[in-house]
Amino acid sequence: MSESLYNKDENVGLSPDEIVFRGERKSEHVTLNLFDYSPTGFVKKNLNRVHEIQPFLTNNSVTWVNITGLHDTKIIEELKSMDINPIVLSDVLNTEGRPKIQEHERSLFVSIKLLHYDTVEKRVEINNLSIVTTDNAVFTFEEKHTDFFNPIIKRLEKSKKSLVNAGADYLLFTILDLVIDNYIYLLSVLGDKIEDLEDILLANPKSSTLDLINFYKRELNTIRRNIKPAVEIILTLTKKDFEYVSEETEVHFKELLNNIKQVNEISDSYREILSDLLNIYHTTVSSKLNSVMMTLTMFSVIFIPLTFIAGIYGTNFDNIPELHYEYSYYMMWMMMFTITIFMMNYFRKKKWL
Repeated sequence: MSESLYNKDENVGLSPDEIVFRGERKSEHVTLNLFDYSPTGFVKKNLNRVHEIQPFLTNNSVTWVNITGLHDTKIIEELKSMDINPIVLSDVLNTEGRPKIQEHERSLFVSIKLLHYDTVEKRVEINNLSIVTTDNAVFTFEEKHTDFFNPIIKRLEKSKKSLVNAGADYLLFTILDLVIDNYIYLLSVLGDKIEDLEDILLANPKSSTLDLINFYKRELNTIRRNIKPAVEIILTLTKKDFEYVSEETEVHFKELLNNIKQVNEISDSYREILSDLLNIYHTTVSSKLNSVMMTLTMFSVIFIPLTFIAGIYGTNFDNIPELHYEYSYYMMWMMMFTITIFMMNYFRKKKWL
């Protein structure tokens, strides 16, 4: 279970470069994984301390360091020796902050949300991902250990030329591209569930159907809240000249912008579909209720004349001539039966029954 370490009262008035963890503790241990690559080789290594990174930064290669677990502020403090701005490190530790992109004197900082569908909890899980890009190094910061980076690591292990021949800025693009791909996958999973929900709704809507519609609306809103800042980040990368983003890589970001816009459009369409499903549900339920009420009303109308007849002959007057006829009881039943048949045929003719 995650442990909340975010106390708003304690963090009010702190300096922007204060190294304080603000978020939820989602990992028990801090891990440092280093990946150093170039066209001539690839090194993968688990580190114990930050100072072990320094020898790799002097090589003619790209160094990628992935840090998992951000509650250990001592590890983050040590990253100052990597010429990372303290304000950036402070932003890294604010895992509940809004996604953003900022350029500093010696680095480019990107904060974005990782969205993951938890198959156990059946809900969308959000984790913060911070990326710090320098001239020949990329530092990524995850809240907890995941297999999110596995596709990139496999590409490095196979020495894919498009990746190992490029610089640190292309690794930044690759990471963001993977984030967007994950958004697309998540929306496809949600889309399949919405389609199944539509079939259920048209077949036999129940109260549980309404709960599912509202649940999927909440999940979609969660996704949409994080897609829109991602659009802003990619758009900024295509519009503004950054020191650590080459013109060649900027072209890839423009392609990525089209992808994230498509994701945004898909999320909008699913939002409209869910709104339509909600309207269909209410319309279907109202139609069924109206049908039931009409049936009950018809029966009530049929019984009005019967109740009237029974009321007349149920009075306590002594001189009611019909009460003394030999066949009056059977005549009353015959009259009630005739009225009932007549009214039911009339309602059927009017298509009310």
